[in-house]
Amino acid sequence: MIKVWTKFRQHEQGFVLPLALVLLAAITLLGFSAVFLASNQQTLGQRIASNEKALHYAEAGIHAYLGHVNKRQNVEWTDWDIPIPFEDGFYRLEKVENEGEKATSLVRRIRSTGWVKGHEESARTIEVEIGRVAFNQYSMFSGTDKDIVWTTGEKCYGPYHTNETLNINGDPVFYGPVTYATGLNIERGSPTFKQGHKQVPPIEVPESNYQLKERAAEGGHVYYGRTRILLTGSSYKVKYFNEKGQEVLETKPLPENGVIYIDAGKGQVKNYNNKFDQNLGNLFIAGELSGNLTIGAANDIYITGYDPTVDQWNTAKNQPKPSSSQQGLVYRNTTFYPVDGNGNPTNNDNKVVGFNADTTKGDDLLGLVANNKIRILGRGWFNNPNPDAWWLLGVWIGDPEFDVAPENITIHGAVFSINEGFGYESYEVHKKGTITLRGSLIQKTRQPVGKVNGTGYTKNYGHDPRMLEASPPHFPEPLNTGWEIKKWIVDPVETR
Repeated sequence: MIKVWTKFRQHEQGFVLPLALVLLAAITLLGFSAVFLASNQQTLGQRIASNEKALHYAEAGIHAYLGHVNKRQNVEWTDWDIPIPFEDGFYRLEKVENEGEKATSLVRRIRSTGWVKGHEESARTIEVEIGRVAFNQYSMFSGTDKDIVWTTGEKCYGPYHTNETLNINGDPVFYGPVTYATGLNIERGSPTFKQGHKQVPPIEVPESNYQLKERAAEGGHVYYGRTRILLTGSSYKVKYFNEKGQEVLETKPLPENGVIYIDAGKGQVKNYNNKFDQNLGNLFIAGELSGNLTIGAANDIYITGYDPTVDQWNTAKNQPKPSSSQQGLVYRNTTFYPVDGNGNPTNNDNKVVGFNADTTKGDDLLGLVANNKIRILGRGWFNNPNPDAWWLLGVWIGDPEFDVAPENITIHGAVFSINEGFGYESYEVHKKGTITLRGSLIQKTRQPVGKVNGTGYTKNYGHDPRMLEASPPHFPEPLNTGWEIKKWIVDPVETR
């Protein structure tokens, strides 16, 4: 028995040693696994933290861009495609270009990539689409309509806004969305609002166009005193007063940044009631544009259908501009055609709901911005600022300069009268044909172009639909609106 037990003990001792070694190996393996797992968890935590920070830095890039463009109107962001330090990392901004998108677009796409320093592999990207409200997005915009009412037979093609009350007496038709800040006053009738109407907060208008003056001084053209311009495509003829007070005539290409400004003259104004005074910051303009251009005036703008650089009316009246078939201020390459509710071209006036732009030959865009009034020139020329005339047997008799407006006039562009309005000087005197305007009309107060008795012009106004998405170069912006995020995508597919 003792021998058997002794053998068993000897056998057990031989078994315990390998078992102990196995247990020791298992414990060691578990220890290494725990250390490895802890290390992996720490690395994963660092990666998650880096990812979260990278996304935060990408967001910071977007907000930095928005803060810049909303604070410094008309001053572009220049730090594209470079790492910009932020906290303990960086962000990089890039433009996402779309085919046909212009620098003056009202919709932009921006991509921001953020990363923690030393962890570029954990970079995150945000792509946003931003947009802003612009005055030229409206077919007609007015600070106040005063006592002017919309009535039967009138049609508004495109968005309409007034900062006061919209007055209606009859059955007008509004084909675009309608907004008003104070209210809607329907005296009688049944107006048609194809895209509805609503009350909104007022849109703040700047007090002057001083920013255009700044832009023109930075990379455009600036003139002082009375200035006459004939647009000739991608260049223009200009007659202005030099520093010596001498009137000179030159031909120049359009400015690089697309801005021309007419400032007040450096001499004393002799007569503020004389629009031809050489020291008033007035612009006289006609012609056709090939390109993108904005022209601002410290005082008034006068649109004519003849070459304003010609001194004598008897000569100028034989030079209709840009042509005898289309006088005024027009695009050389871009044309317009009426469309029906399906967007198809139509010549049926009863089916027209708006207008489209044909840019096959070119994409022209013009802005006119006057601190005060914008007028179709009606009476007076440079050789005879104050013509005489009298009414005799039902007709006006007198100086030929008493009537210098064309029978019909066409205006292409965004027309902005900051502190007054757009009208025709002689609306109570001469019977004319039609004003054809394709673009946008922005004014503080609506001004007359004709009367119900038949004098003046009849209106054919239509919005340029391109102006829903683009503005003329450095065109003035509302004071209480800015660039806002419309769409937001985190880590878009093309960046993964």
